[in-house]
Amino acid sequence: MDSSQETLNSGAPKILVIGVGGAGGNTVHRMNFLGIDGSCGLVAVNTDKQQLGVISDDLIKVLIGKSITQGMGTKGDITKGIKAAETSRASFGKILEGINFLFLTGGMGGGTSTGTLPIIADVAKQQGALVCSIVTFPFDLERSKMLKAEDGIVELSEKSDTTVVINNNRLAELVPGLPVADAFKVIDELIAKTVKGITESLTQPSLVSLNFADVKSALSNNGVGLLAFGESREPTDRIGDVVQDVLNNTLLDADISEAKGAVLNITGGSDLTLNEAKSIGELIMQRISPEATVTWGARVRENFEGKVEVIAVFSGVPSPYRAGRFEREAGKSSSGASKYAIRGLDGKLKKGIIEV
Repeated sequence: MDSSQETLNSGAPKILVIGVGGAGGNTVHRMNFLGIDGSCGLVAVNTDKQQLGVISDDLIKVLIGKSITQGMGTKGDITKGIKAAETSRASFGKILEGINFLFLTGGMGGGTSTGTLPIIADVAKQQGALVCSIVTFPFDLERSKMLKAEDGIVELSEKSDTTVVINNNRLAELVPGLPVADAFKVIDELIAKTVKGITESLTQPSLVSLNFADVKSALSNNGVGLLAFGESREPTDRIGDVVQDVLNNTLLDADISEAKGAVLNITGGSDLTLNEAKSIGELIMQRISPEATVTWGARVRENFEGKVEVIAVFSGVPSPYRAGRFEREAGKSSSGASKYAIRGLDGKLKKGIIEV
């Protein structure tokens, strides 16, 4: 019996979030700051020891490919990222032991994230985990990164169940007045809220709880996905207001009407009713195929009175990305990685920077 089936029989899934590279590390660092209720571990993976050093020591931090990069990062070289990840396959396997649901996050176009994310996804899938990758696509002005990012997304989408792409250019259209640093914080917070919302709806008592089997059906083997978010600003029609906001705030230029699956997370205050949550879900689902697999959850949180927030993951949308243009030169995987370099004698993942 695989780990996902065991979870369906025994209770809440075991969830892990791995942030790769500088952007991915920043995201899991912010998740740690926001806090996630329920069983969810946070791991940062990088080839740059200095970047890992500024991340909270509350996280698991893994330095890969030290013999390849000397702990100084890949400098945008994807081949180095691939080799660093390949030599750490055995260690990734230890990190992912018993995990049912893996969230991967990072910025595509960089050497570490573009090279490493597909390999971690591959290891996780081989061990029976549901893999949802949430990655960013670079700004148009970063032309040298754009082609690498397209290639990386194609590769990652073949290894993940769903690869949600956040286009930084689309974000710039939605929040044009924000300074660059603040815009990146918005991305980090949005990814954090998405993972937090889905995780807590799966593992904590909710107005409507998500079911792991349903989430798995909605996301499994569905290629490229997109993320949309919305919040109500009009108290007299907060249902229509939040639905319209979600439909306007999609972070990838793709047609949701052809989506093959969707996961909705609705958050409101104690004044949120079951009928309101149901209506929000029904109105959004009218925009996608009736054959799509859809699941939704709703949570009540403090300080949300009078407000409703919705985050939607649409999977299996038509991909705007085409097959890659770079040749992979993967190094040989290491079979001699020590089990206890990653997990202690008690089997728990170690904290602090672990070099593998």
